[in-house]
Amino acid sequence: ERVCMAETKLQRRSAFDDLPMDTLSRGAGLRMTPRELALVNVIARKGQAGALRLRIKERLGIDLPNGPSCARNGDVAAIGTAPGAWLLVAEAAKGEGLADELTSHLDGVAAVIDQSGAYQALRLSGPALRDTLAKGVALDFHPRAFGPSAAAVTLAGHVNVVLWRVDSGDDLALDMAIPRSVFGDFW
Repeated sequence: ERVCMAETKLQRRSAFDDLPMDTLSRGAGLRMTPRELALVNVIARKGQAGALRLRIKERLGIDLPNGPSCARNGDVAAIGTAPGAWLLVAEAAKGEGLADELTSHLDGVAAVIDQSGAYQALRLSGPALRDTLAKGVALDFHPRAFGPSAAAVTLAGHVNVVLWRVDSGDDLALDMAIPRSVFGDFW
């Protein structure tokens, strides 16, 4: 039987749908919680970084961070991912339309790319988090080295990830964005 593609409706599917999330977290001192986030890359056009910073401050109330760190205002965070580049993050429900809004607001000063479907996000926390990360992430997660506004674009094993702190104390909690195309390898 032939199915007309115009009649087929695509449905959003989480990278977590077929994974045993509870088995890894149970009893291991590590909590992993799937996150539904709106993720938007914003990259300054040549010579427009200053104008971009002003427009983001005006629109979102965020001072874009210099380097690999995270700045927040309410429900939106900006993570420095490279010179002149940031990943803007919001809860999916609150960030709906963020890419479209920024595309028009940043016209001429930045490239805006919606990455919400390109990444799957996890919240990682618990007393075993530092020990677990030490097995595959070559960063120092001690609070003096990776403080409350810290962020990084790094490798977890052999998978490129973006991670940022979501807590403010000595207990480490991170959000991590993993490319959907290699999420199975990451897992």
